[in-house]
Amino acid sequence: RWPVIVAGLALAVGGLVLLLVPGWVLGGAIVALVGASLAQAGQQPLLPDLVPAAWRGRASGLKGAFDVGGAFVGFAVLGLLLGAGDPSLAVAAVAAAMVASFGVAFVLLRQSQATHEPAIDRAAVSRGFITLVVSRFLFLLGIYVVGALATLPGARSPSGRRAASW
Repeated sequence: RWPVIVAGLALAVGGLVLLLVPGWVLGGAIVALVGASLAQAGQQPLLPDLVPAAWRGRASGLKGAFDVGGAFVGFAVLGLLLGAGDPSLAVAAVAAAMVASFGVAFVLLRQSQATHEPAIDRAAVSRGFITLVVSRFLFLLGIYVVGALATLPGARSPSGRRAASW
């Protein structure tokens, strides 16, 4: 799983860098989304592999809460950084947060061993993995498209003010 997670992280960071290249915003967003989806798909099976069955529901709920909380804080910080007018600072902050969170996970989990037989049907892994990557990609693409449309020149906020654009 770690090679898939590392490949996803590398693609995501590479896609973020492409966001700064004129004419590559859409391509960069797609590469970043594919990378993030790949990394997430590699992380998902760690819960059933490392957490006993009696604790999986709690662990999954806690992971979901941290995912949502992290996204909320991340988007707030990203908005502040983009509002400052320097997209390269925003991209660097997002890339640094991704690499730091991977580093923490790698250090904490690399020595963890499954305490039981993994609860994954190996025959279904490839179908489930592909489904997870594609569905997460499409979901996030929708979010980013809405966000991009909101920042187009001339776009208006609900209060009638012009939306910020970089």
